[in-house]
Amino acid sequence: MALTRRGMLLRTSIAVGSAVLAACGAENAGSSQPDAKSAAPVTISFAAHGDASWQEVWNKIVVRFNQQHAPKITAQFFSSEGDQWNKYVVLMTSGEMWDVFRMEDKRLPGFAKNKSVLDITSVAAKDKDTKKDDFPQSIWDEFFYEGKQYAFGHDLSPAVIFYNRKLFKEKGITLPPTTWGDKSWTWDRYLDTLRKLTLDGPAGKTYGVYNNTWWVYQHPFVWAEGGSIISKDSKQVVFDPAAIDAMQRNADVINQQRVSPNAAELRETGGSGGQAFQRGRVAMNIDNASYTITLRQFMQTDPSFDWDMAPTPTGKAGAFTRVANNNVSAWSGTKSPDAAWTYLKFMASKEATVDARGIPSRLSVAALPEVTSRTPNQNWKLLAEAGKVRKSELLSPYFAKFDDQTLRPAFVEALEGKRTVREMVTDLKPKLQAILDGRDA
Repeated sequence: MALTRRGMLLRTSIAVGSAVLAACGAENAGSSQPDAKSAAPVTISFAAHGDASWQEVWNKIVVRFNQQHAPKITAQFFSSEGDQWNKYVVLMTSGEMWDVFRMEDKRLPGFAKNKSVLDITSVAAKDKDTKKDDFPQSIWDEFFYEGKQYAFGHDLSPAVIFYNRKLFKEKGITLPPTTWGDKSWTWDRYLDTLRKLTLDGPAGKTYGVYNNTWWVYQHPFVWAEGGSIISKDSKQVVFDPAAIDAMQRNADVINQQRVSPNAAELRETGGSGGQAFQRGRVAMNIDNASYTITLRQFMQTDPSFDWDMAPTPTGKAGAFTRVANNNVSAWSGTKSPDAAWTYLKFMASKEATVDARGIPSRLSVAALPEVTSRTPNQNWKLLAEAGKVRKSELLSPYFAKFDDQTLRPAFVEALEGKRTVREMVTDLKPKLQAILDGRDA
């Protein structure tokens, strides 16, 4: 693959749309089954996005793969920055896509529907090491689309509350609970904790929490109150009263309670929720397990930084969280499907996941001491047990239009106080339903 040509493609417009991706899929549909193994050495490319901390992990994985499989199969890592999903569309259309790439549960249906990812159903079913019972059931199910398997596991990214233990102790505030479903960790206690943690100081105001602005991070709060944004089968837009109320409460945390920074205040505290958290300007940061990579690296430069992880609050329906299923797929146009499958399988191994971004998808690896004690004073068990309170999110071929172009920017406006969540829902619900129906996608 010519990198110069790829570079040119990435500078072209990425407003290609799913129609182009569908055309790409139609061309490559005949390549959907792995060919017979070749004795000749093979080099495959692996692409994934992420900042420098993530890229360090991806490079480690490639090195470990090559130690096991080179020279028969050699992998090369390529960083895909920016709007990587649309870039993949451009590269697939041009016939220059990387062989294997990091996939996400919510993105898989779109690529699978357009036959742009390799059908691995047959080869995975024959593989003795591909054990269904070594993955949580809901995770395993998300490797499939319409009965065929297009992805394999890597890691899971549970959403949790990261908190600055030092700030809690300095202010004499009781630490959050350590397990999911603790009935004392109510919304009222959570809000009271945020108020106590929000104070003016010599370095500027410290806020109780950074409230993640992506709407998918509202799911733990919505589910805790028994609400739904989307139906279980991802076919219907719900936005019931419990969902609207839960989302409005989080908007009020910013605009009414003033215990979470708005966009302008966030820039003053550090530029992002993670940076503000590491600077001690927000006491809690709602993020997923991939943020632990950044924190582990930050501890190397500042060993005194004392952080831990806590569950999201327990509501009348219990405690739940979103757990992103980060998997891997192969491009249906790859010229090395067998080597691609070998790499996909490796991505779920101990060597690839023991120090990965989140928690390994394989239950047997997630339970290893090397995973549950990655750092000595943090609650890794909370992440390992997040699968018990996991619910699947929107799984639709039209996720990109539903999310990137419609609901995500609209919810940011609600968080900025430009309109209420109820007003947002009234305006968007018909549009979102049309997208899920495929009428406006």
